[in-house]
Amino acid sequence: MSVAKILIADSPIPSPGYGSWTQRVDYLLTQYDENVFDYVICSESQAEFHSTKTKRYNCDQHTGRLMNKLVAHWRFRHYKKALKEISKKHDQLLICIVDSKRLKHAVWQYINDLGIIGRTRLVYYQCGYSTYLTADQYERLTEGVGHFIYLTENAYQFELEHNPSLPFTAYVLHNPIDHNRFYIPNPIEKKALRNELQMDNGLQLIWASQDRPKKGLEVVLQAWQKFYHPHLHATLHVVGANRTDKIPGVVFHGRIPSYNVHKYLKAADIGVFSALWTEGFGLTLAEQISCGLLCIASVAGGVAEYFKPGLFGIPVHRPNMKEEWVIAFQQAIEMLPSFLEQQKERREPPFLTYDEWCKRFCQIFTEIESYEF
Repeated sequence: MSVAKILIADSPIPSPGYGSWTQRVDYLLTQYDENVFDYVICSESQAEFHSTKTKRYNCDQHTGRLMNKLVAHWRFRHYKKALKEISKKHDQLLICIVDSKRLKHAVWQYINDLGIIGRTRLVYYQCGYSTYLTADQYERLTEGVGHFIYLTENAYQFELEHNPSLPFTAYVLHNPIDHNRFYIPNPIEKKALRNELQMDNGLQLIWASQDRPKKGLEVVLQAWQKFYHPHLHATLHVVGANRTDKIPGVVFHGRIPSYNVHKYLKAADIGVFSALWTEGFGLTLAEQISCGLLCIASVAGGVAEYFKPGLFGIPVHRPNMKEEWVIAFQQAIEMLPSFLEQQKERREPPFLTYDEWCKRFCQIFTEIESYEF
């Protein structure tokens, strides 16, 4: 019996953007030797796709607003054609929908229209902390879904507490870190990176994220201005924000390619993670930890599952309060010498590697395939 394993995404694969899940999915499909997926159906990508295992369906989503209003799921019409073609070649379909409510609703409609619901199994991979849907909306999202993958145990428990029922099998799989780039540098490499990035020998703090209100940069900058004084000999580096503000002790590096962020992290001493919302996992914080930084971190959402105060740094439980950050800045500076001594003993990376994540992700689908449809 032929079972097609299909990954379906609302974004291009590979993606030209900064999304973390698109990077690991691209790695799974193109570089991981034991990849189990036969097909990926995704939004149109101009980038080349080289996979010895997976066939890509590159679907154009461009359409007018009028057609989207007149015809349900019109923007995904090419996805339906891809599913129809695949369903003719295989007895059963095992479909993973990656973190898109509107795409899930479209796929559910299509497998009903095509008359293949009896030989199809749906998996939903949630890449955020929560969908924050009403009970009725969540029931509609999970209709027909037999398996759900969460980023953290906290995310699963949140949905369990806020929804009347979760009628599916659940899995928890943390995000991976690229340990080929994000690791603790030796002193020689750290000094070389500081020279390359024009950082001085003073204390270097770094904030790295997209400049959106919920990422908390404004609160951090307000706290920094209250905390900073010239004799401190410290610099706060901001990566990811195209700002021209003139703030003493702050350097804005603008938006840089995601593949260069690791250099800034490895050159720094203290990481600042200031999310003002429930992060699904907090990948930027995990990358800072992997680079050996003492981290000052907002611990809402999935972050609370892995951030260990003292071992990784200082938690901020009221991240909207700038006074909390002022106190944390001072605590971090005082804690840094003992923290660095502690880091010398750390050997194993605390997070999954890309290969470990790929192995576990594929194991989930191999297990699901073993069950009778």
